[in-house]
Amino acid sequence: MGYILHADHRDPAMRYESLAKYALGSNHKSARATVYDFDFVPKPNNDGVNILGEILDGLIFKESNKEELVVIKESLKENISQRTAIGLINYLIKIVEK
Repeated sequence: MGYILHADHRDPAMRYESLAKYALGSNHKSARATVYDFDFVPKPNNDGVNILGEILDGLIFKESNKEELVVIKESLKENISQRTAIGLINYLIKIVEK
């Protein structure tokens, strides 16, 4: 069980940043809300999808429920909507906070 700062923030960019900092480290170049703004709005681009994969790699390394995270990573597709990305970020936060 981990703690994600801003897990309940209204702004999905803040939730993304907090999850990325937990998974990748606070100094990682992708752990910034501005990355969300550029790579996920209005629709996740390839860099955004790749960053979600990196976040999942970090969580797979840190968390005990690796199997579920691996399945999620394997199902990640390049063509996802912003709503799907937000839902995935929210779900990953819930997994970490269990």
